[in-house]
Amino acid sequence: MKSREKKLSVRVSEEEHETVARLAKAASMSVSNYGRKRLLIEPINQTTIPAINLDTYRTLVNLKSELNAIGHNLNQVTKVMHIHQSIPPTLLATVTDTKIQIARAIKLMEQIQLLSVGANRQ
Repeated sequence: MKSREKKLSVRVSEEEHETVARLAKAASMSVSNYGRKRLLIEPINQTTIPAINLDTYRTLVNLKSELNAIGHNLNQVTKVMHIHQSIPPTLLATVTDTKIQIARAIKLMEQIQLLSVGANRQ
């Protein structure tokens, strides 16, 4: 990262300041970064996330939290069964399969979350 030791000061009106702050926020940048890019005539990549994608993202965050909680509960059940050493033969396989499916679902939801905000993840 470049060392930025020099400082530039620019005087603007209240209205101009609000405009620059709004434009910087829309570009997901600080006012300093936004101003620097504008002064140096560098491209500003604006990312606009449609409201429906934000709603989808928030829903997926909630679902992911619930799946994590279910996985945590399954871990606790498994530990108790191991402590008491009374494991019904089919239950352990069911718990293991469920944990695998939850892990896959969480991974898929993470990918959908990233796609909903326009991020590419390989």
